[in-house]
Amino acid sequence: MVDKTTRQLGGSTGLNRYLIPVAIVLALLVGVRSGYNYWHQQLDDINQSIAVHQMQLDKYRRIIKNSARYEAANRALKTLQIKTRTQRFIDGGTTTLAQAKFQNLVKQLALQHKIDIRSTKVLPVQKKDGLVLLRLRVDGKAEIANIEHFLLALYSNNHYLFTPQLEIRVISSREKRFYYLTVEIAAIKEV
Repeated sequence: MVDKTTRQLGGSTGLNRYLIPVAIVLALLVGVRSGYNYWHQQLDDINQSIAVHQMQLDKYRRIIKNSARYEAANRALKTLQIKTRTQRFIDGGTTTLAQAKFQNLVKQLALQHKIDIRSTKVLPVQKKDGLVLLRLRVDGKAEIANIEHFLLALYSNNHYLFTPQLEIRVISSREKRFYYLTVEIAAIKEV
């Protein structure tokens, strides 16, 4: 009878003696497994970081290995930049001198192509995107073929010359040989 009462009050039996150690072992296994997963994740993160740093190191080694080639390319590009600036931009030191040089260039082209210049007007300088635009308005008179050759000479000139505004008008209905030309010409000044 004592045996039956002991079992009812939660006394230890054969089954209970094994359940507690098994639960402890399972709890230990779960704890070990979660700890292993945590440290395994940390190790994977470290390995991934090492791989990224290794790729960066390889990239830097390639850059250092090719540095002489990069320096040569940089020198060539700087030389090209200087050559382009001196050939394509109007250089004159000050803006006034550059405008005078620009005006002389346009007058020479007009003279070469038989444009009778009636007037020239220096327009205000514009600054756009770090560049200084010199502007000039030319009013003249010439035959249409000469006007065409003049405009082609402007576009094919070594300097960057642009015509933001162009107007060609007939002088009169009787005079069909000559035309009035009003053109705004812009050039880039070296900064």
